[in-house]
Amino acid sequence: MRINNTKRRNGIIAAALGAALLMGGGTFALWSDSASLSGATITAGDLAITTPPDSGGVLYDLSGVVDPLDSPSAESITTAIGEASPVVEPFFASPTDVLAVVFEFDITLIGNNLEAELALDMSGLSNGDSTIDTEYWDFSYAISATDTDEIPAAFGEVDDGHSAKWTLSDASNNAKVSFVLLVHFKDMTPDGDNIPFNYDVNTVLDLASGVSMTLTQV
Repeated sequence: MRINNTKRRNGIIAAALGAALLMGGGTFALWSDSASLSGATITAGDLAITTPPDSGGVLYDLSGVVDPLDSPSAESITTAIGEASPVVEPFFASPTDVLAVVFEFDITLIGNNLEAELALDMSGLSNGDSTIDTEYWDFSYAISATDTDEIPAAFGEVDDGHSAKWTLSDASNNAKVSFVLLVHFKDMTPDGDNIPFNYDVNTVLDLASGVSMTLTQV
């Protein structure tokens, strides 16, 4: 009888332990699984304006060929420059002279919703140590571009703020911009008076450092 009681007690204990395991007290694992996600990648775009190597401002003498006061077309200015040869600097200007400085820019604009403003700033132009007197110097520009329709070939006057602006989008990616700055040394004031005798003699117009082109997201 003692043996049977012992077996019965051991059976009860084993059953109790089995019930405890079934109730969650054990260490066995429930099923689990995982799946990898794909797609939905985002790539940062780009915004940049650079000058190609060896593309610093090149000076041309268009005196007697182009008259900025006649509002010439960008195409006619480009043609005149193509038929002219770069001048050897320094160039000593005199009243009635018309000079053209050609700058080249490369634009990178990548972004589905990216818009940017291309801005010309001439506020840094100086005559010696002072601001250029636009009463005697006239500035205008011609701009053209390839690989974009957002910068149409155009001739324009530089306003009193010495600035001009264009709005661009992703469509202008990898555009090449040709910008021509026309400088006219006037012989008459806007009122029809002759300019002062020996005005601006031996002074220097610093065009390269005075003109900047910036590209800014808007």
